[in-house]
Amino acid sequence: MKYLITILCTLFAHATISAQTSPPKSKFKLGDQLPAITVKNLINYHSSTENLTKFKGKTVILYFWNDGCASSIQGWPKLLHLQEQFKNHVQIILVNESQDKKAVQDILTAQRKISHVDMTLPTVCLDRDLNVLFPRNSIPHLVWIDTAGKLMAITSGDQLNAVNLGALAEGRAISMPQKDGVKYRVDFAKPLFIKSNGGDGDFVQWQSILSEYFPGLTGEFSIDSTSGTISNSTMITMFRFLHKRETDRLGSLNLFPASRVVLKVKDTAQYMIRVNDELKLKNFYTYQLYSKKPKAPSILRSMMVVDIKKYFGVECYWSKQRKLCLVLAATDTSKFPFLNGETMAAIRPTGVHLNNVTFKEFLDAMLATEYHHSPYPLIDETGYKGKVGNIIAEANVVNHQDLNRALNKYGLQFTLQPREVDILVIYETDYFKPQPGVQFAN
Repeated sequence: MKYLITILCTLFAHATISAQTSPPKSKFKLGDQLPAITVKNLINYHSSTENLTKFKGKTVILYFWNDGCASSIQGWPKLLHLQEQFKNHVQIILVNESQDKKAVQDILTAQRKISHVDMTLPTVCLDRDLNVLFPRNSIPHLVWIDTAGKLMAITSGDQLNAVNLGALAEGRAISMPQKDGVKYRVDFAKPLFIKSNGGDGDFVQWQSILSEYFPGLTGEFSIDSTSGTISNSTMITMFRFLHKRETDRLGSLNLFPASRVVLKVKDTAQYMIRVNDELKLKNFYTYQLYSKKPKAPSILRSMMVVDIKKYFGVECYWSKQRKLCLVLAATDTSKFPFLNGETMAAIRPTGVHLNNVTFKEFLDAMLATEYHHSPYPLIDETGYKGKVGNIIAEANVVNHQDLNRALNKYGLQFTLQPREVDILVIYETDYFKPQPGVQFAN
């Protein structure tokens, strides 16, 4: 049976989960003079093709995106504002190398209707030549070309901000973290940081490495018989991965939900991805445990838990807590049974499409979207154990009230209700002492 799942992007704004493959190699190094590049299949522009030399004298920013990534679309209002603010110095061009003009126009139309965002920036559609020139592992993916036509930077979306553009407009140099192997190319199947990974690694029998944030590494969450790797992640995210459920048949990674993690620490800001909407890279680490002799992945996982606890001086235990939850309930079970068709759990910014999936699989797919950051645990109280089908709900998915409105026609409710849920408590051992008899999370 063919399975199809489309989910909103990476769990984090700065990284996307990937298989154990090396980042693609860019054809260019930073500072290289780029050839004359012609982009094609343009919309929102006076011509269907254009040579990027047309914009010489301005910094050109190619913004790679697609409709499977919520954050790359939710950033559109910021892009429009920055383009207007720095229009004499910058040209932002959207690039969707995987979808044709009609598909992209449909996305733009849906955004105008649902989110009231009128995207007017020049947009390249179905131009795979750009992906060959500037390969990527994640989106949003930004290629910066300076006023002289040289490759200036390749970054994540966080670097596109008024501070950096203001500096460019004033002729000041800026330093931005690079991404997707522009500066560093590694093979996650081998020990990290020895020669090509920092040495040939052939004589290493066992190693455990923890580094600070390492620009250029793609997001990696994996455990197999010889290695366990978690790259550029906070301590909280590391434990969420190590206490995750099994990846389901649709590919949802199923990290332990952030909404079910409680910290008992002196300063929570030391462990957060963002503080006051500022990305805190100093809270990110890369960790790898490597064994040349194959071992059961469960053994490596247990050792990873011990390692990370020791470094951060923390412990974990299971508890229960009453919290506001987003509860999915059924009011009419006759409206959503699966009848026929392919398996689908498509969660896009403007709606959901479910067919031949369970409600558990639906909620798991939701947790791979912006709901990954939601403070509300997701609970299935439909009582329906079968497969559901032909649910096509048009809504602003990140707004649970609008999603509830769209699901009502299918006999479903998605509302905030207080419930008792399982909680993972992470505490600093020199700061907090749990009650006797707790169940430690090992």
